[in-house]
Amino acid sequence: PGMPAIEIVLPDNSGREIKLSSLKGKLVLVYFWSSWNALSRQTNINLTTLYTKYHSRGFEIYAVSVDSDADLWQKACLIDRAYWVNVIDAKGLASEFSKTYGVRELPDMILIAKDGTIIARQPEFNELEPLIKMNL
Repeated sequence: PGMPAIEIVLPDNSGREIKLSSLKGKLVLVYFWSSWNALSRQTNINLTTLYTKYHSRGFEIYAVSVDSDADLWQKACLIDRAYWVNVIDAKGLASEFSKTYGVRELPDMILIAKDGTIIARQPEFNELEPLIKMNL
């Protein structure tokens, strides 16, 4: 916490590269997950409520899937109604982004302030809404 968020640039489902920094000015939850991870899939469903509630106030989710199968990833996004920014890192947990952010297990979350600094690393899900309210 307090350190600047390191840039992530990954493709969305249309192949267009999306920079994490393009969301500066919003409160951003960087969320590492996978379609094959049951806890990630449940977290998607839980995040939908927070996203719906706070998106119009400046909350965004930058979800990094570590799936190697893009079709499974895209289907999971649709089934889970994960309508936020979705990108894929087919290199999985061995990727430079996973290593940079210290991702060792899924799901993993980092909350980033509007100015691009890290607010919280691996917050518990029940801590997220109070953190979102405090920082919007």
